[in-house]
Amino acid sequence: MACIKVYSTGPLENQANNRSTTVFTKVLNNSRTKNVRVRVLVFQLNGSKRLISNRLLTVPPGSSNFIATDLNSSVFQFEVRIRVLGSALLGVFGKTARGNLNPSHRLVHSELTLLKRRK
Repeated sequence: MACIKVYSTGPLENQANNRSTTVFTKVLNNSRTKNVRVRVLVFQLNGSKRLISNRLLTVPPGSSNFIATDLNSSVFQFEVRIRVLGSALLGVFGKTARGNLNPSHRLVHSELTLLKRRK
């Protein structure tokens, strides 16, 4: 049975002049033989936590893929939570309305918080 790990970005502020309008979750599967299944949940945190996106992604061995989630103009704080079945390297990054990377919303795998692991 494969291990399920749950990672979080923690709460991210999105009220600056250079706000992100899209958040990308990148998944890299370095396995030579096994698929990785990932569920990406994006929450709006404006006062109360509300799910705004829930998407599933399967990444074949030796490849990578991503999920893009649009953040509407009323998303002033958000969290990305990633459930991984298998083993993968993850990255989360925001892009501005002009398509530029937002360094405020760039998290590499080692910066994500591991919330739980279960077999």
